[in-house]
Amino acid sequence: MSLILRVAIGLVAGLLLGVAISSSHSAWLARIPSVLDPVGTIFVNAIRLAVIPLVVLRPLTGTASGEIPARWAS
Repeated sequence: MSLILRVAIGLVAGLLLGVAISSSHSAWLARIPSVLDPVGTIFVNAIRLAVIPLVVLRPLTGTASGEIPARWAS
């Protein structure tokens, strides 16, 4: 099974599970999102921690390398 198919299945399953939990009026199921909320916050913060330095440092390292591409050397 390809990675794209597995990701798509996971997204659809998560969407259906979220709709099922929100549409049920069970008090026990209603507490699950509030319990998992800190996990999602930590995950998003970890991605920000990794991506922002990469996005900022990529142009800096390209500029600092000092190499002039052949197409600019004319």
